[in-house]
Amino acid sequence: MLAALGEHLESSNNLVLWAPPGVGKTTRVPPAIAACSFVAGRKVLVLEPRRLAARLAAGYLADQGLPVGYQVRFENRTGPDSRIDFLTSGILNRVLLSNPSLDGVAAVVLDEFHERHLEGDLALALLRRLQLERRPELRLVVMSATLETEAVAAHLGDCPVLSSEVPGYPVEVRYTGHDPRPLEERVAGAVNELAGLPGHRLVFLPGMAEILRCQQVLAGHDTRILHGSLDSREQDQALRPSPTTKVILSTNVAESSVTVDGVTAVIDSGLVRRAEFSAWSGVARLLITRASQASCVQRTGRAGRTQPGLCIRLFALDDFLGRPEFDPPEVVRTDLARLALDLAALGIEPMALPWLTPPPPDQLEAALQLLADLGALEAGRITEAGREMASLSVSPRQARAFLACQRAGFAGAGCRLAAALEQPGPDPLKAEPDPRLVRQLLHQTGARLGGAPSEVLRRAIFEAFIDRLGRVRKKTELAMARGRSLELGEERLDDTLWVVLEADERQARRPRVKAMSEVEPEWVWEDLLDSFEERVVYGWDDKAGRVTRLEQVVYGQLVLEESKRWAEPGPQAAAELARHLPEPPPELDALLRRLALVREHYPDLDLPSPAVEDLLARACLGATSLAEVAGSRLVDLARAALTYPQQQSLDKLAPTHLNLPTRRRGAPISYPADQPPFVSSKLQDFFGLTETPTILGGRLQLVVHLLAPNGRPVQVTSDLGGFWGGSYQRIRKELRGRYPRHDWPEDPPGSR
Repeated sequence: MLAALGEHLESSNNLVLWAPPGVGKTTRVPPAIAACSFVAGRKVLVLEPRRLAARLAAGYLADQGLPVGYQVRFENRTGPDSRIDFLTSGILNRVLLSNPSLDGVAAVVLDEFHERHLEGDLALALLRRLQLERRPELRLVVMSATLETEAVAAHLGDCPVLSSEVPGYPVEVRYTGHDPRPLEERVAGAVNELAGLPGHRLVFLPGMAEILRCQQVLAGHDTRILHGSLDSREQDQALRPSPTTKVILSTNVAESSVTVDGVTAVIDSGLVRRAEFSAWSGVARLLITRASQASCVQRTGRAGRTQPGLCIRLFALDDFLGRPEFDPPEVVRTDLARLALDLAALGIEPMALPWLTPPPPDQLEAALQLLADLGALEAGRITEAGREMASLSVSPRQARAFLACQRAGFAGAGCRLAAALEQPGPDPLKAEPDPRLVRQLLHQTGARLGGAPSEVLRRAIFEAFIDRLGRVRKKTELAMARGRSLELGEERLDDTLWVVLEADERQARRPRVKAMSEVEPEWVWEDLLDSFEERVVYGWDDKAGRVTRLEQVVYGQLVLEESKRWAEPGPQAAAELARHLPEPPPELDALLRRLALVREHYPDLDLPSPAVEDLLARACLGATSLAEVAGSRLVDLARAALTYPQQQSLDKLAPTHLNLPTRRRGAPISYPADQPPFVSSKLQDFFGLTETPTILGGRLQLVVHLLAPNGRPVQVTSDLGGFWGGSYQRIRKELRGRYPRHDWPEDPPGSR
């Protein structure tokens, strides 16, 4: 395979190499490339997803006498004499900042690319761009043990795929099935099951918390810890040969590119702690989830690196078969702020890169917005502060905290605070940061370690998490400026301001705050003043029956300041008053129904159709209270919508009163909504009328309500002539006896 590798790279610039776990790709391929003629004394860079793998591979080749170096976080052991340099993938961005064309580099190897870490995907995109635009002769080799090679080969211009079928040692796989016991008890059971089997045990666990719990229950065993946060000395202790059986408790740092001598058995929890993008905060959160099938296969392979082995999977076979074949690429599920900052520092538009898997637009937009909030970007371009942030080997939030402390004259304390924010606890001011990161930041910034007043540090935290500002309400809730609310773990004073550093989203109702820092109101006014909005809200005072005016200063969804007073007349006050008016008065209803009747029978008159809402709004103009708006005002406004001739036509065709022979004043005509118009008056008022009275120029008869002297109706009719010749005589006889002083003629139509 190594001979074929050299032949391919002499004729093709790109190559995808697939080989099963445990065949030595990491330590055998780079020297083979370095021996190719096209290298011509230049360097070969090998990008590893983890620090441990880079350091161990470099150490192994150095022991073989090869000129090798490595550069990882906290350590740089490269130099002009090294021909093969192992780097963690994220280091490449900083290399490109100082050497954009990778002068002096002949080839770059991307190892364990199947893990699809964010830094690896970014490295491939940057290298492919460099190759297409400036360095067509640059060789790119992508190596993997489980990768779907076709997609990567197509992305690299349909380059050759070199496969090695060299088998590793056989590994027996056992499944424990479903077991409800805590993870540490299941691990202890598996360790005990392996008693008597020669060799060491490698246990894969999701994180440090699980490692420590397992170490406690395995107190009688020689346990070693392998974790990415440990320094090289502590990691070497786990890997150092031992005559006794070791139980190595590890995260997925030992999943690939690492050979632990003497391991013959693997215990796989099937779990991994993985960064997932959080929609509410726009950043990544660490969640324990099931490892993919490919990851489980990689773990199993650790038991067969040097001899046949055994793997105990602490789950069921059907569980394994139901898992995704591969983990989703990290670029689609994690925070992209650091990626966006690095690209801005390089002057590269993120979506202009040739991505194997493009970052989701919404997550990229969230990252760019965060960088703008932190002052790293302005109008899409990197600022001077952004360049300073990009030069530090921490996240944009941590870098912003440092810059805030540096501005206040406490750069050394800023280094310590930035390191403490790597994994923020309940109180970051009391946290013990990783001393290696503190030293690295001190070296990068030229600062000297020192202290700072707590107010300076809290102010720096505010600036670093300025997009997560919230205000306490109901003592147990935090209303966020950008929407949603979070649950507080303990009561806080209402209306106090805080920024959230970390929240647990696994709650049933809403996220629960895990770490927060209090904010002084004046900081908000100083730093966010340009983002404030002045808002006027019109309200209602039920007791006074008046419109109120609430003036607010708001940031997002938070009200920072407000004052309330009586509203002055105006369109907004009128609209609010109109919403609180009682039902329209009967006079207005009657007028509108009269208009509707005339429009129906005389459309040529072109009478208007004023809406009640419009009339209410017009009536409220210039007013702010119910006392200022009476029913008569509404009627006057409705009539004012008519011309004088239209008013005359309305009063003639649909009058409000009917003149009767014996009544001095006309009888009122009613225009109900669900009945025909009617006139109501005492029976004697209609003496002398032979026919039913009409409106609308005789087109519509009125219904007549005939009342007794006591005002109660004795007859309702729409045929007055028929009434006189019919039932009147019976009613006359009855009423004449009850009301003898009233006139009850036998011939009402002939009476006056």
